[in-house]
Amino acid sequence: MEGDGLQLSRPPLFKGQNYVFWKMRMIGFIQYNGMQLINIIKNGIPTLIDKSGELFPFESMTKKEKCFCQNNAKARHIIMRALSEEEISKVHVMVSAKEMWDTLALTYEDSKEVEEKEEKKEEVLQRKEESYVNLGGFGLIQF
Repeated sequence: MEGDGLQLSRPPLFKGQNYVFWKMRMIGFIQYNGMQLINIIKNGIPTLIDKSGELFPFESMTKKEKCFCQNNAKARHIIMRALSEEEISKVHVMVSAKEMWDTLALTYEDSKEVEEKEEKKEEVLQRKEESYVNLGGFGLIQF
């Protein structure tokens, strides 16, 4: 992410690194643009999307459904503007902002957790190994 400050007109850029930091800044940016957008990202718009993942025809929607649809479009736009080309390619075909957000979370939160768990596991094994002292032909003693 470039720059020190958060511009109010442009979301923070995500290039595939520092996801947790980007997500924190992005939530603030989205909230600034409308609390209803956070609700759309968190809960989605399931009543407006059919089983194939396509939006129902706009003409057949109620006024409330059209509002949900417009807020989903705003949330999608904010997310798309916040992603590098490489990251956009992972989510650009998704209809709902929630699906885009969840895909990024699954891609970057889970992989980071797995890496951290593996690193911790290696550290524990290393410490355990270091806690043993080799006594030559007499075996090992743990401290």
